[in-house]
Amino acid sequence: MTATYEELREQALERRELNTKLRTILVDGLELPVSVDQIDSDQPLFGRGLELDSLDTLEIVSLIDEEWDAPITDDQKYLFGSINKLADYIEQCDVKEKTPALEGEFDIIEAADLTEVPAVIETVPAEEPVVVGA
Repeated sequence: MTATYEELREQALERRELNTKLRTILVDGLELPVSVDQIDSDQPLFGRGLELDSLDTLEIVSLIDEEWDAPITDDQKYLFGSINKLADYIEQCDVKEKTPALEGEFDIIEAADLTEVPAVIETVPAEEPVVVGA
């Protein structure tokens, strides 16, 4: 399905707002000596970019998790490449949260129930294989 001009415009405006909010949270939360407007969305956050350090990494993880409920793990270091990469991740998490869960379709197995699983599997009768074209 092709998006209309208005849909694309709305997505672009939402992304701009997200990037501005991210920059604002970083400037305020890390007490950076720059204004929000001085940070480009593709500017590296570490190294030659904003020159952040490892302590700033922990604070960024905390700020993003607190604001958007989007936890960042050690395996996701690439997210700290720029504001845009962080925004991509936040949008991805937001889509997952908005996806409706299937209710009543599956039973949740708690850790204590795992000892009972093999007994359940053994009682399930095997199906006869189906031969197509025979």
